[in-house]
Amino acid sequence: MKDWIFYICVIINVTGLRGKFKQTLFGNMSRLDDKLGTFPTTQPVPYDLKKLHKGISPFVTKSDGPLSKKKLSTTGMGNLNFQDVPGIVLQILLIVGPDESILTGKLILSLTRSSGIVEEVSVRQSVLESGYKLLNHFFNLRRTNFTPKQVSDLGTLSRSVHYDMYRLFWCKQVILGVRSNYGGKRCLYFLGCLLTP
Repeated sequence: MKDWIFYICVIINVTGLRGKFKQTLFGNMSRLDDKLGTFPTTQPVPYDLKKLHKGISPFVTKSDGPLSKKKLSTTGMGNLNFQDVPGIVLQILLIVGPDESILTGKLILSLTRSSGIVEEVSVRQSVLESGYKLLNHFFNLRRTNFTPKQVSDLGTLSRSVHYDMYRLFWCKQVILGVRSNYGGKRCLYFLGCLLTP
């Protein structure tokens, strides 16, 4: 889940700084931080929501300045407490979902699978789908009892979440303009082999 938060923070930040949506999305990371800072944390959910007074940016940037392009390609969100992460994911989804001024639905990328099939991916849709599936999977894993059907469904959901996270990772890599030395063909192979959700 920390990787999901990191990926979307990088995507939101970079799309606001460069590219063809720079004019309309400039300052989108600040808008996300402001909305996270004022998010009402008393909600009818079974856990406490962490109040992020300064937003999520302090967890993505170092105190001595922004991370380099290489670091944005590989770093996670190590400073976040794991028990706060599901609530932060939920807050981000509830903020980004209805607000296209943070992440536009017009940002479409072409990702090529190992089989040669080109997949047109809406980055916004990929962010939202992967986030909702990730939370669904997290809460399903916290159950105390499982029926055989639920165990089977859990496997399908796991593959679907895995697929969506790989797709989101490659959206981030394409937006950054970074080619990973450790993933390349192997990750594209997984994209081609995993079950399409």
